[in-house]
Amino acid sequence: MASVDIPDSATTFIVLPGYENQFKKMKVSREVAENEPIQFVLYKCVKNSEVLLLGVHRNEARYLKFEFSYGRKAFKEHCCSCQTPTMESDLIPIYAERCVELQTFVIHCKNSLNGKIEQYIVNADTENLVQVYRPELQFQEYRKSDNDGNIAVCKVKDGLIIIKRSEDSLRKERFEETGNTVHLPDSPVKKLDATEEDDDDETIEIDVESTGHFQDYLASLPVFKAWYCSVKKLMNVRVKIPNTTTYLDYHLENGSMVRSPECQGCSKEVTTESLIPKYSVKLDGFKTILFCRNKLFETIEQYVMDSQNLVLKQVFLPELHYDPTLVNHGDTDVLFIENGIQVSKEGILLIVKKLNRDNKDYEEVTNVPVRVMNQDSEASDAREKDVTDADRTDMEKLEELRGYPYQLFKCVYDEKHKEEIAKRRRSNQEKNANKKVAIVAGETDKEPKPG
Repeated sequence: MASVDIPDSATTFIVLPGYENQFKKMKVSREVAENEPIQFVLYKCVKNSEVLLLGVHRNEARYLKFEFSYGRKAFKEHCCSCQTPTMESDLIPIYAERCVELQTFVIHCKNSLNGKIEQYIVNADTENLVQVYRPELQFQEYRKSDNDGNIAVCKVKDGLIIIKRSEDSLRKERFEETGNTVHLPDSPVKKLDATEEDDDDETIEIDVESTGHFQDYLASLPVFKAWYCSVKKLMNVRVKIPNTTTYLDYHLENGSMVRSPECQGCSKEVTTESLIPKYSVKLDGFKTILFCRNKLFETIEQYVMDSQNLVLKQVFLPELHYDPTLVNHGDTDVLFIENGIQVSKEGILLIVKKLNRDNKDYEEVTNVPVRVMNQDSEASDAREKDVTDADRTDMEKLEELRGYPYQLFKCVYDEKHKEEIAKRRRSNQEKNANKKVAIVAGETDKEPKPG
């Protein structure tokens, strides 16, 4: 993901794009603990840096890592050495039953890290827990007991291992031949290798066939980002579907990332109310570029004003990077005036005003349409129309709208096209010089008049 710099280390991460703003929205919507941990972060897989991982906070400073299967459009636990290890203390033993084939007890445990019911045995050599899968020993809810105490006694090389449930956690003890019981330290469990089929290679349906400028824009969008739904009071992770602007929402439920139901109360249409203006910049040959934060998509975007149709158009200039040091943090600011249209901000609101030709005052225009990037968007959308001497009539009309004299426009034009103008002047001077030479030569060739 080019727009986000994610550390390579398995122990370092970055916060999910947009999370800070969405967390502020969540604090307004509902009560949040003072020391609320960051719920979602991003990692890169240490074995394959192309794989982007979602880290989900579980307990203390530990994050369970998920990768997204685009074929199934679902999150799955990441199976790799960079995955956060499951500790024996993460397991809550529920009950045990003997497996004839394995000749030992299979212990049914709830894994508090991922919320799943899993099966474990005690390895006779290492005395540590190893995950197994015995389909004939399906979990039976009625056998669940809430009482703490011994769950299983398993024979190992050096004696017996006793598995207990203590305060919603697993406790492991060794009963030695001397009759003493020794508490064993917490250890990581050996998990099963992932055996689920991966459909990532299947074709992903897309809405449009994207190439060129629009494809470059799509590639710049974040793969994952945060979104807090104020209606359902739910923090979501939005996942971008390749080659589209479509994002799907997922949330944490019982240790797994599940698809969020579509919320009819969350706005999906980008309007001027969706855009928080940051600052504007004027480049030679381009319309004034306005940087805004899109509250719906949690992205920094670029816009220009189509003053003829009074439409705010999203553009994409990848070489023009957002610079937060240029943001004006004042409550009010006129961002730019262009062709009789004034764009300003009041707090976080984007205000558009149009010059009234009669009283020369700028009057607010409501419900200004916003056109977001789409398949028809072109890089040229951000460029301004060249003004030539032949456009003097149009410039005089602009003079009336903008209050600028024509000579000022001409100075701007002359500066912009000074090389072309100088070349034209030299050509005209040469033509005039040639005419003078021809005239002089003609007069010299005439016969003198008789005295």
